[in-house]
Amino acid sequence: MSVRSLFLTRWLRFAGCAVLLVLLLLLGSNDSWVFSKLTQGWQHYSGSLPAALSAPTDPAITKRLVPVVVLYTLLYISLCLLLLALLLGTWQRFRFALYAYAGSFVLCLLLLVLGKLTHNTLGMYQLGRNLIDFTVSPLPVMGLAPLLYWYYPAPALSNRQQEHNSQ
Repeated sequence: MSVRSLFLTRWLRFAGCAVLLVLLLLLGSNDSWVFSKLTQGWQHYSGSLPAALSAPTDPAITKRLVPVVVLYTLLYISLCLLLLALLLGTWQRFRFALYAYAGSFVLCLLLLVLGKLTHNTLGMYQLGRNLIDFTVSPLPVMGLAPLLYWYYPAPALSNRQQEHNSQ
């Protein structure tokens, strides 16, 4: 890979990271507006869906419609994962980040199910909600990126690759 193409690749990754950071900041700072638009869209299209999907939830858990919260969460997590993919650069690092996010959501579901089964609704739900709120924030990205760079260092270039890059 030539120096010019390496510079262009780094510049494109940097620009992609900057765009994703701005999108995440806008999405997080304007979440009430985003939730209102998603709720309007959900109410418009939910007439043809089963009634169980639009049933009200316990106000102690969430004041918003669950499908809207799930859609917002998926949107935010997708942007975080795209940002991590650009930041981390290698499949090995990104795969570990995917496992970390998946493990977090499995733990959230486990807490919610345990709370339902043990009738400890508020305690388990509150713990699950706190974990979900942590996961749907930029904090995991800020923690995972340096941790994975430290744990999975970049592979060293061979002599042949170093000679090719210097030309």
